[in-house]
Amino acid sequence: MDYWDVERPFTDENFNEAAYLLANPDVASAISAGWLASGREHFSRSGRTEKRAFRDASGIGPLRAEKMARLTPLLELGRQHEKHGLKYDFLTPEVRAETGIVGTEKISSNGYDAFATELIDSNLDGLVLDCGAGRRARYYKNVVNYEIVDYDTTDIIGVGEQLPSRTTASMV
Repeated sequence: MDYWDVERPFTDENFNEAAYLLANPDVASAISAGWLASGREHFSRSGRTEKRAFRDASGIGPLRAEKMARLTPLLELGRQHEKHGLKYDFLTPEVRAETGIVGTEKISSNGYDAFATELIDSNLDGLVLDCGAGRRARYYKNVVNYEIVDYDTTDIIGVGEQLPSRTTASMV
């Protein structure tokens, strides 16, 4: 498999009340206010047709392992960094302080357009750099998700002005 769909719509088969409320704070608020009896009620009334979704990053691991095995030899690992599992974090405390970078839940998660999808699909044996990736709904084994915040789909944490690669020739 070349990708994992991280965002998945709730269905009758996978519905879970706690997960639904966690993914939909507006529904949880409506229940607290007494406007709805449960998340299931909301899902039955409108959530199903709205295609309310949840995140399931459980399938990313094998894709990330394959990607990072190809990517690691291209990185400047002599630069100061930390490793979190398979992810590399090149944001030093100095860079964080200098740039004012902090974690946030205000996340970009736009999908790729047709041109980008074609680029990804035509380079399955290579690597495509997505600088400022945000939090992706689909995780590809050949797209390096480079971001200043450690989201579930982030592969490398750093700032775009300081790419930690020896070369970009191997990345499109």
